[in-house]
Amino acid sequence: MTMVSEAAFIEILRDMLDGDRARLTAQFEAGARLRERDGWAWDVFVQSYATNGGVRVWNGFLAEGGAALVRWDALLGEDPANVEAAAVRLEALSHRFLTPRWADRTRPALLTTFRRFHAVGGPDRMARTWNGYDQPDTLLRWLKTFPMIGDKYARNMCMDVSHPLILDHIALDHRIHALCDLVEGAPPRIPYRRREGWLRGVAGALGINGWYLDRLLFGRFEEIRAAIS
Repeated sequence: MTMVSEAAFIEILRDMLDGDRARLTAQFEAGARLRERDGWAWDVFVQSYATNGGVRVWNGFLAEGGAALVRWDALLGEDPANVEAAAVRLEALSHRFLTPRWADRTRPALLTTFRRFHAVGGPDRMARTWNGYDQPDTLLRWLKTFPMIGDKYARNMCMDVSHPLILDHIALDHRIHALCDLVEGAPPRIPYRRREGWLRGVAGALGINGWYLDRLLFGRFEEIRAAIS
């Protein structure tokens, strides 16, 4: 297995970044706009559960216009107080957008989260709670109280909407881990925060924040891996 030094890794990323800043900035701005949309907090959770195990099924669902079907108001229909009828609709739809290999775990988590949203008054109330946190650690701890939301997904949900509290964090998935494993001296995968902290140092050397580095590593994974080898 080919390994590179940390300095060489940073130079590879610098070359990638030079041609990618405009795309990353546009992606960041698009994420920030999502937080202006009604129901965004629910939409982020649905996408997180749907993409657990892969994005192919979810992307196919979206291509068929499925996003409108799982919006909060569409699920509640004409009787917003009838949470169980809405849950039945969501459960039926989930067979179309959850990755089948993980559905036995993600479906109960999705339905539990739906009921929790309903119990507090819906996605706008949940968004106010989300935006009410003023420290990254407390926000991440709260997100991790939802079923199947761990370190990676708690960060990724915030990064999908360019949340200002999580801009110096990294959503470590198997692709980013695989790249780190090729760098001499990179910390081990566990504990999570040690490798994340090391990547913050890489981001600092590049003059960017964690959000930009995360999206660069994810979006240019194959090219970065090829450059290392």
